[in-house]
Amino acid sequence: MAAKPPGAQTRDLDAVVYEVGMSLAGSLVLEEVLTTVVRRIAEAMDVWSCAIHDYDEERRTRTCAALWTREPTQEDIGWVGHVIDLNERPSCAAVIDTRRPVEAYVDDQAIDPDERATMERTGEKATLDVPLIYGDKVIGVLGVVETRRLRRFTDDDKELLLRLAQPAAIAIHNARMFRRQEERARRLTALLGSSRALTATVEQGEVLSTVASEAVAALAVPRSAILVFRPELDALVLETMCERGEHGSGTHDGLHTIHELGECPGERAILEGGVVVEEHLSDDALAADRRLALEAWGVDACLSVPLAFGGRPVGILRLGGFEQDRHFSDAELEFISGLGELAGVAINNARLFRSQREQSERLVGLFETSRRLASSFDAHDVVAHTVRELSALFGGSAAEVEVRLRNGEGQYVPSQIALAQDGEAVEGPVDFGQPGDLELRAVTEHVTVRGREDGGSALVVPLVVKEHAEGYVVVRTAKPREFAENETEVVQIIANQAAVALENAGLYGRIELLAITDGLTGLYNHRHFYERMHQECARALRYKLPLSLLMIDIDDFKKFNDEYGHPLGDQVLRDVAEMLQTNVRRGVDIPARYGGEEFVIILPYTAGSTAVGDRRRVPGPEGPTGPPPAGSGASVVGERIRRDIEEALFPGHGGRRSAHITVSVGVAGFSGQALSADELVRHADKALYAAKHKGKNRLEVSE
Repeated sequence: MAAKPPGAQTRDLDAVVYEVGMSLAGSLVLEEVLTTVVRRIAEAMDVWSCAIHDYDEERRTRTCAALWTREPTQEDIGWVGHVIDLNERPSCAAVIDTRRPVEAYVDDQAIDPDERATMERTGEKATLDVPLIYGDKVIGVLGVVETRRLRRFTDDDKELLLRLAQPAAIAIHNARMFRRQEERARRLTALLGSSRALTATVEQGEVLSTVASEAVAALAVPRSAILVFRPELDALVLETMCERGEHGSGTHDGLHTIHELGECPGERAILEGGVVVEEHLSDDALAADRRLALEAWGVDACLSVPLAFGGRPVGILRLGGFEQDRHFSDAELEFISGLGELAGVAINNARLFRSQREQSERLVGLFETSRRLASSFDAHDVVAHTVRELSALFGGSAAEVEVRLRNGEGQYVPSQIALAQDGEAVEGPVDFGQPGDLELRAVTEHVTVRGREDGGSALVVPLVVKEHAEGYVVVRTAKPREFAENETEVVQIIANQAAVALENAGLYGRIELLAITDGLTGLYNHRHFYERMHQECARALRYKLPLSLLMIDIDDFKKFNDEYGHPLGDQVLRDVAEMLQTNVRRGVDIPARYGGEEFVIILPYTAGSTAVGDRRRVPGPEGPTGPPPAGSGASVVGERIRRDIEEALFPGHGGRRSAHITVSVGVAGFSGQALSADELVRHADKALYAAKHKGKNRLEVSE
């Protein structure tokens, strides 16, 4: 072969460099540039393969960015993205540290044994690496490999590779800058889109969902979550999660899981730190509680972005599921910080909107509650509505609401007990525990009290009427929490309305009682007696139950008044009424003043008489009180009353208890037969007339 003329070799090198440079100038897409570089260089130098490695000066690593080989294998394809730690592979660091070409041959006896073993395993005969330098900075390594023969790289080969490295470095730098500009533009566009999306809604759920999905898309991470800070709970609450593709499963916490900051110091530090925090399970310095948090979330690494508005924390945006060795660039961190700022503003606005909406709903609810309480004269209904409204305010089962009222002895007892009528059964479990320090302070000082109680929190509002605490409302939570001012205000308003409504109900009840009560004796009056008589008759007929009526008249009462005077006569009427009340079943039998010196007693579930023969002395149980024994009738009750009055001493001359009186008793009853209230009264009156006619101070039963 004829020798090339002088300068021909230089012109050939120049031509190759020119051709490669022209082909590199045709694209700014980094992947296309890298692919072109490795292919054209491999072809120009007639080698088996060519590769480009990115150099990370901060982490001191080399990462394979592109590889071209004549006959690519699966191992070759998998080599792209492989990271070499230069601190562990000094042979790979020489070209960067010296900034000079470094060649290696498998038959070189001076080569590092580990390097030779690697070359033998991969079939490499000879390698040549040169630095990629832009400006005064090494940005990567360009290397060629020969596996077909034991090739010795000449000075011309080294010069060619060095000259090719120059346009390659420029092309790679330009492509990287273009990519960075593209990424910056894309992130700015994403931020703009996020801003528009976040300002398009004031619903907190939609805001959180938008932030989470934008973060996943922008940084290409598998999973994101947003934990919202709840000051009243001093806790973070998991409100939103966004997962993509095959990463949609995991062992992470469910939505609305509460993370109390008192038990999670790492979370508090992130929330209040104000800077993005990157965490990896492989980091030995990772705090124990943060390690447990990552494991619970099912990720090896995560990025936490504190969200704030006006210097106040509102939550944490958390990204996770990416590879352990992934590290976010400054541009990515800048973007996610910007998104976090937008999210903080949007979440705060959504909170304000929700607060205003809740306030409006609360005002409407308060209006309805006020209307309901003001229109009710039933104390039981007032208490029930108060408990129901306050339970709804605090999330139903999340809080326990109790109302206690002051009884006649001045004790604060459960409302069921305070409002129970004589003989009325109390339904459901009742807590008879004594008021605690918070409750006593509230009713003593007439102030709203908040504090900790039994491991949780309590809010106590006194029910004050005319400067007297007639009871209190207490809201208890199982776990400690802070009661917000607006919550406290609502409880105070409802409690004040309830206090007024209970007072009105009491006044109404007293007025109603006066309307149906005889003013002298305290027994039911004639009108109410007939109302109850019709009710009990209807019930007895419907359910086939026995019912009896006693009609009692004081014998010769006009003579008593003439002898002792009307004031003492009135006292006798009061004493007789009291004796009637002590001889009947409370809450069952119904004593009333029929008129003048005449009284009646309705005895439900009681037959008229079981006695046969002489009805003048019907035997009765020992003692003045208690229900009739099984199998006995109304005549037993009537005879006991007649006997007790006969034996009693009543006020006589000068108020001394020396006078005796007697009564006559008429008994009427039926056991399910069709008999009206008027007919039953008529039969009892007929029996009373018979007792009077037969000598008085006796009991007669209607036939």
